[in-house]
Amino acid sequence: MTQSATATATSPAPLVLSRSFAGVTLGMTEQQIVSVLGEPAVRTWAQPAGNPEWQYNSGLTLGLSVESASPSVLFEIRVRSPSPARTTEGFGLGDTPDDYRRAYGRLSISDENATAPDFSHYLRTKDVDGTTVLAQFSRDERSITVDVYSFR
Repeated sequence: MTQSATATATSPAPLVLSRSFAGVTLGMTEQQIVSVLGEPAVRTWAQPAGNPEWQYNSGLTLGLSVESASPSVLFEIRVRSPSPARTTEGFGLGDTPDDYRRAYGRLSISDENATAPDFSHYLRTKDVDGTTVLAQFSRDERSITVDVYSFR
């Protein structure tokens, strides 16, 4: 075995986050989402981009892309109370920053301060494919929103 073949054989697999959350997967079409979750309670348009946004009574909000050459696809999954959803890595609403670090510590995590009065900071991690998991934390250090998104 050559030296480069040895390095390739022992290199760890790229760290990739799950693209599924709350029963749906990034990249799904509107039709696929409706077949899994049913019709949303509210269909609106997110500002400033003007993308479709679907809201469910369960605390789930879905962001869809608008591409003129193809059907709208899911690019953002956001959960808020009362959703019991957890990411594939085990993180959910009410969890602490330490829980987030345990779930995503194998990736680089940024901790960013917030200026909004209802939360103190958020943690964000991004994998090699561009999938991001962002959690906002309240002043008492509990997650109040969890977003999984990708702009690819």
